[in-house]
Amino acid sequence: MSDQYSGPERRARDPIQEQIEQLIMSATDPKDKAFLLILNKIADNLDENTTLTRTLTEDLKSHTEAFAQHEKDEMALINQGRGFWRAALGAMFLVQGLGVWWIQGHLAETAETASKVAHLQIQMAEHKEHHKQEERYRDGVKVTQ
Repeated sequence: MSDQYSGPERRARDPIQEQIEQLIMSATDPKDKAFLLILNKIADNLDENTTLTRTLTEDLKSHTEAFAQHEKDEMALINQGRGFWRAALGAMFLVQGLGVWWIQGHLAETAETASKVAHLQIQMAEHKEHHKQEERYRDGVKVTQ
């Protein structure tokens, strides 16, 4: 038998099938004829089942390949998303670190400026006090008002 054809096509072109059909037609005993008809029908059904099984196998294979490709594409997309989130988190940490560094620098500058302002206020208060004392004692003489 040739695998080139399947199902009824194969059986219609198969010389053995032609011989089987001739035997069925030439059978004189009804029991033999019925037996040969049943065997022929079983053979036809087996051929159809084989064809269907091959078709289902090919369909399953194509679906399996499509699913594997879909799964591969999904994993690539998920990995791309993971990479995006890693990059986003890295950028966020970098921005936070720069922000903390910038704020600490300004806090240090503010503290230094506040210290200088306090020092200047003390100097001004001392200068003002000294100036008041000078006004009270001009030329060594106490000035009263």
